[in-house]
Amino acid sequence: MANQRRSGGVSFRLAPMTDDSTQANLIWLALPIALSIAVLVFSPNFRHHSGDADAVRNTPLGSDFLQEYVGGKVFWSEDRDRLYELPFVRSLQHDPDVVGFAWQEDNYFPMVYPPFYYASQGLFSSIDYLTAFRIWLVLLGLATAATGFLLVRFYPPVKNSLGTIVVLALLFAPLLLNFNMAQKGSWLLLILTATFVLLYQRKSWTAGLLFGAICFKPHLGLVIGISMFLKRDWKFCSGALTTIAVIAGGSWVLFPGLWADYSGIVLGMTDYVQSGGYQLADSHSLWGATELTLRSLLPSSSKWIAIILGLTLLGFLAGMVWPRCEYSSPKFGLQFAAMVVVTVLLSPHFYTYDLTILLLAFLLIACSFQKEWRQDRLSIALAGCLTGFFVLSGVFRTIAENTGIQFSVLLLIGILVLLSMAVHRSSFSSPAVR
Repeated sequence: MANQRRSGGVSFRLAPMTDDSTQANLIWLALPIALSIAVLVFSPNFRHHSGDADAVRNTPLGSDFLQEYVGGKVFWSEDRDRLYELPFVRSLQHDPDVVGFAWQEDNYFPMVYPPFYYASQGLFSSIDYLTAFRIWLVLLGLATAATGFLLVRFYPPVKNSLGTIVVLALLFAPLLLNFNMAQKGSWLLLILTATFVLLYQRKSWTAGLLFGAICFKPHLGLVIGISMFLKRDWKFCSGALTTIAVIAGGSWVLFPGLWADYSGIVLGMTDYVQSGGYQLADSHSLWGATELTLRSLLPSSSKWIAIILGLTLLGFLAGMVWPRCEYSSPKFGLQFAAMVVVTVLLSPHFYTYDLTILLLAFLLIACSFQKEWRQDRLSIALAGCLTGFFVLSGVFRTIAENTGIQFSVLLLIGILVLLSMAVHRSSFSSPAVR
């Protein structure tokens, strides 16, 4: 029997996956895992040759996973109190006995995540680094596949389009870079997708409980958290606060010294975008974009301009999310997509691989419009912006280096404006019928 639900007096069905569709979906969902294995085999960031043990690499084997591994190893050692002591962790990152290779001494990764995140990396602390980063990369593939599974199983608009969605996702340059850099975009995408799906299923408290796990990158949770507060979804807010209290609060009680050190790291990053090592051309936040464009004209004002623009965007978003609507309606899909877009724009640190989370926003926009793309100018404009962003996502950095303008930010602002127009359009005020 198909599951039947009701929304605003309109009934619709969630059809179970048949055996044939299940088999087809499993084949498509195997592709992200295959991609992670391909990266392990072909990417120079992960290829290890035992005969090159004495060679000095330009970049670390395992790419950015080096920070996770060393951080977890320090946390679960007797030197835990030195987790945020830069000279100490830097020496470990370059210790061949720890990581199994040598790389340029002048490069390093600072410890920038809260203590509980490094505690979670203890899973890898007891195994060698070579094995650890291989497991990590396969886990990234599994997380991406799990994202697709949640959508096809619990979000009906995508059930007949999974193949197209997976292929397009794997062609999205930020996702490919996310794999090649061993970054956490796949985990963030999974958390946001699961949060949306749970809201769609009217499980607000569970959605908030899961969303709270994003607190390992706390700045990425602020926009959605504030938006759900404005929507007066107290169950969601209480669920998120529960997770934060248990994870962050519990670790603060257990390791107050580490939290004091971590707080010092955070406070020391208030001008991070203006530091010499920050890659402005690869930044896709308002702050990074204004600094890139205005650093030679108004070097002392770029941050304040970014703050003013950011507050304007928050007010703009508030007007979009304030109207009540069913979580199963296309209107909420657009609202959630807008939350993700503003999260990108307001983040103080957002590189290309982090843009992976926009896959969810773009998918929700496409599903909300469905067959309307060719029927009005708003749909055509949105489709044009989304297509432009998708196509240019791999060359935004090159364009920014040559023009001093981060066009990704301009496109995202344009998408946000169009989303606002769509949210307030009367055709999106009724519940979805699936």
